[in-house]
Amino acid sequence: MLFRSGDAPPVGPYTPPVAVFRLPRKPIFPDPELSEPDGLLAVGGDLSMPGSPTLVGSCGGVHTNRNLSIAGDARVTMQGVVTSTGTTTVNGQVRDTLGNRVTPVTNQPALNIPVLDPMSFCSGHADYYLQADGYIRRASDNSLTLATNVAAYGFKRSSANPVVWVQSGPAFSGTYCVTGNVEITGNPGSTNAPVTATLLVSGSVNISGNPYMRPAYGGISIIAAGDLALSGDGGSGSANQSGLVYAGAQCSVNGNITITGQLVCANGTNPTGSNNYVSSNSVNGNPRITYNCAGSVAFGTRRLLYWYPRIQ
Repeated sequence: MLFRSGDAPPVGPYTPPVAVFRLPRKPIFPDPELSEPDGLLAVGGDLSMPGSPTLVGSCGGVHTNRNLSIAGDARVTMQGVVTSTGTTTVNGQVRDTLGNRVTPVTNQPALNIPVLDPMSFCSGHADYYLQADGYIRRASDNSLTLATNVAAYGFKRSSANPVVWVQSGPAFSGTYCVTGNVEITGNPGSTNAPVTATLLVSGSVNISGNPYMRPAYGGISIIAAGDLALSGDGGSGSANQSGLVYAGAQCSVNGNITITGQLVCANGTNPTGSNNYVSSNSVNGNPRITYNCAGSVAFGTRRLLYWYPRIQ
C-alpha cells in the first residue's frame, strides 16, 4: 500500500497492533518526465570510493548499477543508504553522521538513469552559444564574437580538434551552450560572490581549478554529454558547485571539493568529439556533497519519495 510522505497508516474496522516499517530512501528513476533521481550520487556503472567523502542531506542516498568499492571512510546520513546492483567491497568504513555503522545493501534493482542531451536545454535558455568554429553567438542579439585569440564572455577556444573551450578571466555569467569540451583551470567566483552560470556541454568538462558556481538556469550547474572531472577546495564550507551536476559518461571527484546538489554519472559512451578526462567513476579525497532533495528542470518536479509496507 502506498502513502504520501507524512501520512499515517490507515485504520480499518479491525485494528490490532500495526508495525509500519520505513524502508531507507534510495534513488528512483521511474520516468524522466515525472521524477528525478532521489539521491545525491547515482552511477550507471562501477563506482570506487577510495577517499573519505562526506555524503549528507535529507536525500543522501548513493547507488551504483554495478559494483561498489569502498576503501575510505564514507559518511552518509541516517536517511541515506548505500546500495548497489552488483557486489559491494568494503575495506574501509561507512558510518552515519552519528558514527553508527551503515551496512551497504547489494543486489538491488538497477536504476533507469535518464540519458540527458545537454543541447536540448539550450533553446530559449542559453545566453551564449560557443560554436565549434571559435565564434561565440550572443543570444540576445545574435552577434558573433571570435574567441580564438582573445576570450569573450569568459571563454576562449584553445583547440580546434578536438574543440576545447577554456574559461578565461576572473568571472563569467549566464547559461552557456557549448559545442566541444570545457576546461576550467582558474578560480572564478569566490565564497562570498560565486559566479552564476550553467554549462550545457556536448563534450566533456574538466574542472581542475577552484571555481564557485551557482546555477543560472533551472537548478542546473553542469550537464555534459561526456566525462566530468571535478576537483576543488571549498573554503569555509562554501559550495564549489550547486544544483544538478550530470555526466553522460563517467565522473571523477577529487580533492576537498564541496557540492550542494546532485551528482549523476550515467556511465555511457563518450560522444564523438569529447575528451576522455575520466577512465572510471570514482570519489577520491575528502569531498563533501550535500543534497536536500531540491529539484531541477532536467528531471521534472514530481517524484516518488517513500513507500511503506504495512504488516499486521
